[in-house]
Amino acid sequence: MPLRADGKVDHKWHQNFILNLASTLRPENYLELGIYHCGLFNQMIPFAKNLTGVDIAPQAGDFMNKSSKTRFVCSSTDAYAEELRKTGETFDFIFIDADHSKEAVHSDFTNYFERLRPHGLLLLHDTHPIDDAATDQARCGDGHIAINDFSHKNQNWEMMTIPLHPGLTICRKRTTQLSWQEPQKV
Repeated sequence: MPLRADGKVDHKWHQNFILNLASTLRPENYLELGIYHCGLFNQMIPFAKNLTGVDIAPQAGDFMNKSSKTRFVCSSTDAYAEELRKTGETFDFIFIDADHSKEAVHSDFTNYFERLRPHGLLLLHDTHPIDDAATDQARCGDGHIAINDFSHKNQNWEMMTIPLHPGLTICRKRTTQLSWQEPQKV
């Protein structure tokens, strides 16, 4: 388990991991579903050109650092996915940390994978609970079951889960291994 400087287990290790990825990849359009108090979202601002945070709780927007780069959407993830189908907006980096139930994770992955650009990354949080107690909906939920289902389909993506509690699954949208070999849409 990753440890903080004080020797306690760091259950937020995923934030540093994601920030490191973002600082390297520099996404043009970043989407975060389930921003809560914007602990990760606000730290992503220096690394992305445009950032959208979605949360069903209106007060979540109060924690967002406002700038010309940031946008708060108070909505359910299903309703926002429907809005995106109309606008056609796409993202190259998506972090899903909303409802952790198997059904919601399945729905969010399906809805937002279609909004992901080729070779974009979609990350899902709370996908490797440490024990049965951690599968309680108030903690990691049972979303890890949806990840297992997806990993066996493996159609136009590759997927892996970092096996440290609470877990982080990384999915890359691709039809070819090398991004420069990907068929271009006209």
